[in-house]
Amino acid sequence: MKSKATVRRICGLYLILVLLPWGCAAQAGQLVDRLAQFARREAKPPVSAAEGDLVYPA
Repeated sequence: MKSKATVRRICGLYLILVLLPWGCAAQAGQLVDRLAQFARREAKPPVSAAEGDLVYPA
């Protein structure tokens, strides 16, 4: 009788060999396009000072 570790290794190898060829295509795009989606943050955005007590949700 095979040990559990051996069975796990065989199952893991099987899954890798079966699922690897059918992997999905990468969804990455051009780095420039991805960076353009994010705002430029050279400085902190302007915010007003808090007035009164701050209330946090319970």
